[in-house]
Amino acid sequence: MNTRIGRKKSKNPPYFSHEFVITNHGDIVSILAMIIIVGLLHKGTHVLSSSFIFIQYNNTDEHQENALLYSPGVKDLCVIFFYTLICIVCHAVLQEYIFDRVVRKLSLTKVRLAKFNESAHLACFYALSTAWAIYSIVNENFIGSLSSLWDDYPQRWVPFWIKLFFITQICYWLHDYPELYFQRVKNELIPARLLHATIYLLGISFAYFGGLTKLCMVVLILHYGTDFFLHVSRGSASSGV
Repeated sequence: MNTRIGRKKSKNPPYFSHEFVITNHGDIVSILAMIIIVGLLHKGTHVLSSSFIFIQYNNTDEHQENALLYSPGVKDLCVIFFYTLICIVCHAVLQEYIFDRVVRKLSLTKVRLAKFNESAHLACFYALSTAWAIYSIVNENFIGSLSSLWDDYPQRWVPFWIKLFFITQICYWLHDYPELYFQRVKNELIPARLLHATIYLLGISFAYFGGLTKLCMVVLILHYGTDFFLHVSRGSASSGV
């Protein structure tokens, strides 16, 4: 009698395969970010790494004491690249250590699982962004009156936390593109997700580089505030809670 010996299936996907990249994308991207950070420790690469990590274009107003103001510029693209990597890492950490542990306790179909994960991430982002924007406006006294939304256009100089806010917004919506691949989003859902991210990315980028930061922040607070409740409700409905 011939005995047929089956091959043992490897638990780990082969290196550089799609499955390997998707499964380990958080670690891969975090390594790229760490390489940039380690560059700060060496004199030869310190300047280059600094252009990726630290906020650029500090233009302090000489007429205001202790006022650190920043303007947009081409070097912001390097900062956007680095913090887009950070957004991908944060997304992976939230998914693996919080949302995946929650969904293990729920019996969800693939469609409901995809909706829950999308709404959970967006609800967290909207809540953080809304709180950040409100705090920055109040703390920096960024909007003194209604007319200040369009006065002194273009509004080229902004405080540090306002500039970091806009950099983070651009990075988040930019990181949504590779997440379509990492999260295995179905082909029929990709066009809507692409349109959603692209509208935000173009609108926020235009406001930031075009000098409409005050008006944009007010619009984002109103829009993110309502979308937060939308995705909380959508996530609750998808989870069956």
